[in-house]
Amino acid sequence: MTLLGIDLGTSNLKVATFTTDGELIDQRTAPVEEHRNGSAQWQNADEWWQSAVELIRSLDPHQVEGVSLTGRANAGVFVDRSLDVIVHPWSDTRHRDALTAVNRDGTHLSTYGTGLVSKIDWLRQHQPHVYRRIRYALYAKDLLFLRLTGEHKTDWSSGPDQASWGPLDQATLDLLPEPALPWDVASHVSRKAARATGLREGVPVAVGPHDGVAANVGVGATEPGSWALTLGTHAVVRAIVDQPHPFRFYVLPRNRHVIGRTTLAAGRAIDWWCRTVNQDRARLLDAARGALPGADGARFYPYLHGQIAPRLDRRRRGRLAGLTDRQDPATIARAIIEGVSFGIAACADALADAVVRPATIEVTGGGVRNRLWLQILADVLERPLNLGDSAVEARGACAYLAFGLGLYGSLEEAAATMRQTTGTMEPTAIGTETYARIRADWEKAEADDIAQD
Repeated sequence: MTLLGIDLGTSNLKVATFTTDGELIDQRTAPVEEHRNGSAQWQNADEWWQSAVELIRSLDPHQVEGVSLTGRANAGVFVDRSLDVIVHPWSDTRHRDALTAVNRDGTHLSTYGTGLVSKIDWLRQHQPHVYRRIRYALYAKDLLFLRLTGEHKTDWSSGPDQASWGPLDQATLDLLPEPALPWDVASHVSRKAARATGLREGVPVAVGPHDGVAANVGVGATEPGSWALTLGTHAVVRAIVDQPHPFRFYVLPRNRHVIGRTTLAAGRAIDWWCRTVNQDRARLLDAARGALPGADGARFYPYLHGQIAPRLDRRRRGRLAGLTDRQDPATIARAIIEGVSFGIAACADALADAVVRPATIEVTGGGVRNRLWLQILADVLERPLNLGDSAVEARGACAYLAFGLGLYGSLEEAAATMRQTTGTMEPTAIGTETYARIRADWEKAEADDIAQD
């Protein structure tokens, strides 16, 4: 049996096929473009669908016997009765005041639920002519689900709290998707979607989980106390607990919770530097391996998009310090990777106050291909890193699908059986000692900088 997983991330759309024991058959990837006009930033949701159609068609879709989806949640998409997108997902802060209002009016939503509702409120206040045309409000992956099945659903992990959406007005509730369990496979590929994608009409489609949940499941980190670290556009460290916690990101059905902390623009910071100096990413990172730890005194503070953890300050900005004319682009690249790693370590420290650090950490995301970053992280975190492959999130979505189809008796069994690893990055004694000293200097300079603000 061939299972197909669709993973809609911030920077890439991935479509992959798997066997029921988790072996990756094939995977295709398309970039997700960010559009800008002054301060406005958005993505084109129709481009997501077109890319998904093209990628599915390239993967022998007639062999697929089940589909599941995963993706980032915090990207509101608004469509009309014809399922045409009328408002594309924006990532700028035009809805900040509406977000503040939703957060203080007693409504109890997940972070992602709050984001979606605040965008509805912003449209109602500022673009009422557009607001009146909205039939469905969706998260990113749920637009693809709607186009595949014709159904307006989301998963509990992305959308509402476990009990309800909260005390919202009826007009808003009418726009929101129906919450379902991520292994719900009551939906099927529609005739229209079959013609577009090449999938067979009637193939079951699971709602699927948020991509953070999918990453944990894809690496088998489903038991309380297990940790996963995703290295992508952002770096997110997550742990599983069995009780609600202030650090909660989302629910891992059933009755478990994913708590975590995020270093914003972690992977994007590396890409930014490569673009800035106009150098090939692979070559520059290879050259950075030759730079000494500590980057000849250069320090990078990874706040290109502000900071949300372990200290919340969205006004913070990235900074390079300790620069001299001895440092070349490769040395600065190493400083950036080190600074991002120290930011991740600070998030891990905050998480460790809530749950005991595990013996090993499971790593997912595009960063698993960056060997320098992995070695620095293993040394800074002082833990072995078990490495997943580039299809972890889609595999996690398919683990839910396999469970929903009755191929496994539990999600834990599906996750453990389908898990695939590509190796382990071990910390080194000299690297751990060296980076403990460098990180202490980095943190002291950061504290001095904060004190001066």
